Amino acid sequence: MKSSPSDRLLEEAAQWVSVLNTGSPKVADNQAFLKWINASTKHQQAYQKMKEAWQLTSQLDQIPEFIHEVDQHCTRHTVSQSYTHLLALTACLLLIVGALSLNYLPAPYEPQLQSFSTAVGETKRITLEDGSTLSLNTDTQIDIRFTAKQRYLKLVKGEALFNVASNPNRPFIVNTGDGRVHAVGTAFNIKKQAHTTAVTITEGVVLIETNGINHSMQVTANHHVTLEPYHTPVVNDANITHQLAWQNQQLIYSQAPLKQVIEDLNRYLTAPVSLTPVSTFDKEMINGLKVDGTLNVNDPEEALAALLASFNLELVHHGRAPQIRLQ
Repeated sequence: MKSSPSDRLLEEAAQWVSVLNTGSPKVADNQAFLKWINASTKHQQAYQKMKEAWQLTSQLDQIPEFIHEVDQHCTRHTVSQSYTHLLALTACLLLIVGALSLNYLPAPYEPQLQSFSTAVGETKRITLEDGSTLSLNTDTQIDIRFTAKQRYLKLVKGEALFNVASNPNRPFIVNTGDGRVHAVGTAFNIKKQAHTTAVTITEGVVLIETNGINHSMQVTANHHVTLEPYHTPVVNDANITHQLAWQNQQLIYSQAPLKQVIEDLNRYLTAPVSLTPVSTFDKEMINGLKVDGTLNVNDPEEALAALLASFNLELVHHGRAPQIRLQ
């Protein structure tokens, strides 16, 4: 007996669920998975169905009589040799999903909140259950809650590059506190700063909403957006090389205020520098300084020293954080 195309697709999806949820998948596995899941919406739907089955089976300890029923069913209905053992498991998982949908569980299934973070100086790459990938920059935290109807993420602090797996029926939403970025299948970088959020769209189109005002706009690739609550977003052409240089442990600037550069460096420094200069005179002078060039943040202390020396500045070490002053 030959398996149908839908059975074979579910078998493939079950294999990917197993690969991505047991042990540590290799880079080659992640690359192959992204290629597979982006091949069609049918692949995405099959993967989601098997992922939900995988998650729901963890709750079966609450219903032992049902476990016995499923075990008896799977024992009686031996799969023919033309099917793999994994396809038999797939059939049993689908039986579980169907039964759970008829209220076998004592309470509705609630999606689990996931949280990922990086320490100062650390970067991290994450593959999500839908096939989307996140690249987290230094000192970053992101919270994730996926449901059947939407993929919701909150960038608590820091910076991340998002490569979103396409699924028009399940929007991908990132909230930063300053606004929200809605995507279907696209790529963009978000940097949460002290009072604003910077969004760089590298691929596709995103819908951007600003908190505090009834305003939204579509922004296409190669544009950079600055979000601030209660203000209309500011859109400019993006310099992708500069704005994604952090992935190569670099910060690249062109006429950037020194205060902004120090704020960026603080995310890499173990001892952050105060953004308040020592004196009012120093503040007026320092606020007018602009930075051009590249800083290598694989050694942020050395990068800070070189930056200050180029402007004839020095650090005064007293209080909670060192302050900047003119020499």
